[in-house]
Amino acid sequence: MNESWRHQRIQLEFKFAGLTLFKVPLVTMMLKDHFTTLKNPQELLPPDIYGKRWVNCSLISAYPVQKPLARLRMISGYLRYSAFQYFHYYIEIQGSFSDYLQKFSHKARYNLLRTVRLYNEFCGNQKPWKEYCRAEEMDDFYHLASQVSEKTYQERVLDAGLPKGLKFFKKMKQLAAKNAVLGYILFHDTNPVAYIYCMVTDKSIVSYAYVGYDPKYAPWSPGRVLLYYLLENLFNKGVPCIFDFTRGGGPGGHKDFFSNNKVLCAELYYFKWSLRNFFIILTHMCIKVSSEWFTRLLVFLNIKDRLVHFVKNPTSVRAAKTGENVP
Repeated sequence: MNESWRHQRIQLEFKFAGLTLFKVPLVTMMLKDHFTTLKNPQELLPPDIYGKRWVNCSLISAYPVQKPLARLRMISGYLRYSAFQYFHYYIEIQGSFSDYLQKFSHKARYNLLRTVRLYNEFCGNQKPWKEYCRAEEMDDFYHLASQVSEKTYQERVLDAGLPKGLKFFKKMKQLAAKNAVLGYILFHDTNPVAYIYCMVTDKSIVSYAYVGYDPKYAPWSPGRVLLYYLLENLFNKGVPCIFDFTRGGGPGGHKDFFSNNKVLCAELYYFKWSLRNFFIILTHMCIKVSSEWFTRLLVFLNIKDRLVHFVKNPTSVRAAKTGENVP
């Protein structure tokens, strides 16, 4: 077996407009190398899995490409399904934080620093954040982050908040004992307002994993404030690394705003040929295309942003209607 590949059980999610309709379990041979280490991705071929009856497909979660690929193509006896094609945003953590801030335009930098300053004043100019990285700190982090996560739209609507259960918590502590996780909490007084949970691989890749903020604090942009402090902390440690925003987001979003690099990538599945696998691909493709057209319709009707804002911040929407003050 090629050492760059490992067995991995995954759930292929079938989503419409961000909502998970159902999942199909798959056993994959997944490429474990980070996309920034792939020097010649065009020459990368998945391992032969026809001799492994329990394996459904090979998976490359982030494959750098020069141009968009066909969604479905037959290659070397496999159904190559390009499930997602997207810009993969990341930050090269090297040099000083002040140098990094120079990447922003004068106006963007001013607004970012103003947002951070206003939140600090809101908190009485006390240090409003804390980093959690040791195994003995994970109890506090998980407790605080879970309080925030249960209020987020990711958990309420998308079922994508911080995972619950003893299994995830034990795994978190095991990874922390290996210096493989970083947790950050933003506070207002003693109340947790936002959290970021990151995975650390090879001591040089820090990956966005789970994030969220309490929607009643949305006017203070707590997610942006916490990410600012996280990046400042990483730069100040003086250890070069990659901060990987992982898949998701797009032009104009916060990943695009904070990143200093982006690469066009595809999430590629190499399925064995069978009618069952073809049906899985076709169903996933149809739902995904329908979702994309539905999103375009919302944009055309000029209601997408308002709908997203309502889903993310129902408290602020209700307050605006009733004239209440949002704390």
